[in-house]
Amino acid sequence: MSVSKPKQKKINKQRISNNFGFTLIETLVYIALSAMITVTIVLFLLMILGGRQRATAISEVDSLGNQMMYQLEYSIKNSDGINSPLPGASEDSLSLIFDDPEQNPTYYYIDNSALVVSEAALDSVSLTSSRVVVSDVSFTNLTLSNSPTIIKIQFTITYKNPDNRKELDYSRTFYNSVLVNNY
Repeated sequence: MSVSKPKQKKINKQRISNNFGFTLIETLVYIALSAMITVTIVLFLLMILGGRQRATAISEVDSLGNQMMYQLEYSIKNSDGINSPLPGASEDSLSLIFDDPEQNPTYYYIDNSALVVSEAALDSVSLTSSRVVVSDVSFTNLTLSNSPTIIKIQFTITYKNPDNRKELDYSRTFYNSVLVNNY
């Protein structure tokens, strides 16, 4: 049995006209896939931004801590002696003796959660930024009788996190012992 030509043309036209457009299910699948891809991209970008902010907090704390420790070490090594703390004692401030009248005495102490240095009668200078808090500062004089003067330094720096965001929550404790080079 063969189909006549006019009928065959009619069937082909119907098939062609039904192939234009999408069904409702196809449209919903495309929308769902597009939404999933968009959500994934947005979450990835948020994760990158959070990681960048965390890296900034870590960098700020670490660089300030290292810079403060370097300045303290340099001052102690180059001082001519220690006013306080006394041997065997521990304090939250440090007083150094220098022969140079412009530096004598030099004080390191905490003021409004910042480590501050004051040389002679000059104005005090903060060694930290407003983005961190310095706490648990301790200067311990480990000097024994008839031995070189050794000062143990310890302090904690915490990144300020007023919104309690997890990625900005970072704190680090720095410590070192320094020998005064006046012997």
